[in-house]
Amino acid sequence: MNNIEIKIENVSKFYKLYNTPGERFKEALHPFGKVYHKDFYALKNINLKIKKGEILGIVGKNGCGKSTLLKLICGVLTPNEGQVTVNGKISALLELGSGFNPGFSGMQNIFFYGTILGFTRKEMEEKLDSI
Repeated sequence: MNNIEIKIENVSKFYKLYNTPGERFKEALHPFGKVYHKDFYALKNINLKIKKGEILGIVGKNGCGKSTLLKLICGVLTPNEGQVTVNGKISALLELGSGFNPGFSGMQNIFFYGTILGFTRKEMEEKLDSI
């Protein structure tokens, strides 16, 4: 039985950094494909397997790629290299307070967010104890 829920294989994510906004434009229009950018790797060659029921904490300094990795897992970003495989439903709470309405009670927020994720009320009621 395959109980791997999240599999990250040789994943890299890089961004093109330009010294000025005009360099992006010059690079796009250069007839010989001159490169004006430098690649900045937020993540490079990451491999990870998370099994069903496991809990993972990601700790690190600002700018080390924690949020980038979470965004790749949730499908908000796509990797430049490698593959991310997720079995089941997943959603991101990447910012403090994200997904919570202060005008709702805790219970109302649970059902509201479940609806956003595509769960039926019955499915949410079944998951309530584990939440």
